[in-house]
Amino acid sequence: GSALPDAWVAVTPGGAAAMLLGMQAPEELAGKDVLAPVVLRNIGFDEWTPDATTLTYQWLAWDGRPLPNVGGSTRLPETVKPGGVVKLDMLVTPPAQPGSYRCAINLLHRGQSVPLLTDAATPALPIAPVRVTSPRWLSLDLSEAANGVAAAAERVPPLGGLDMLETVFPLEEFLPDQTAAPLGYTPGYLGDAANPDWPSFIFPMLRDGRATMVRGLGQAIPLPEKTARALCFVGFNVLETAPAVFTVTYADGTKTDVPVTVAGWLGGPAKNEPVMLSTRYIRTARGDDWYLRGSAFAYRLPLADKPLKSIILPASGAVCLLAITLELAEEARP
Repeated sequence: GSALPDAWVAVTPGGAAAMLLGMQAPEELAGKDVLAPVVLRNIGFDEWTPDATTLTYQWLAWDGRPLPNVGGSTRLPETVKPGGVVKLDMLVTPPAQPGSYRCAINLLHRGQSVPLLTDAATPALPIAPVRVTSPRWLSLDLSEAANGVAAAAERVPPLGGLDMLETVFPLEEFLPDQTAAPLGYTPGYLGDAANPDWPSFIFPMLRDGRATMVRGLGQAIPLPEKTARALCFVGFNVLETAPAVFTVTYADGTKTDVPVTVAGWLGGPAKNEPVMLSTRYIRTARGDDWYLRGSAFAYRLPLADKPLKSIILPASGAVCLLAITLELAEEARP
């Protein structure tokens, strides 16, 4: 779990004050309720009672927006006098849609929010990163297969960019949230409504001011030996919108070619596919170009009803992948 610092202090004008001694939030939730232990010390003058004092939590999206109608509250199990300590198990229900979220807790005393302070003057709200998963989806870690730079905080050396001309996504625009790694986008994060037909994706980890990608050079990416309905990926063509062929190899040795038109990263969708990433500008050898936007798109490759082995990427060097998530068949789900 994720432990928060031991010195979060909360003070209210009405005499209620609290110190958060500990919070164990799960790093990952598989779509089921969980009990998260929280320890609080009453450092104010008011007595806390189950009727007057409540611990609440709220789910936040990647950009900090509170999710509507998602959250909950836990009443104190007992009266806590000034100086006393209470431990309560907060019942946490995850959002229905898989993705990366933040769970923020708050203390209410007599209907008034107790602001949490890191020091005497700076309000802060304890927030724990939580990844919500689903048995329907299996996100893959592509870090070992990475062979290129997708985004950078600074200009990259020659031959290091997407188009081999030092052009990349700007790192500060590439990921919507850099508080935890690996990261997953909430599906359709550019819109207000999540699309249940698309999964969340785990994007590359950030290292040394850069985020990596997998450039297709005809290599095989190993897949878990599971039966899946589809392989979903986030990618783009670094040159222009063009057809490409992915070859799926199954555990029984058979292979299937799957054609797909992959959109160019400096344009729009090829066939109304979802836009999973869009930056307001791109980074070039000459500086940031605000006349061009960089984009990445989601694609879905249908699969046969049998265990997988690997997927061979297009060999042109133009098609790049940021993430892969499998849609598992019913019998393959945990």
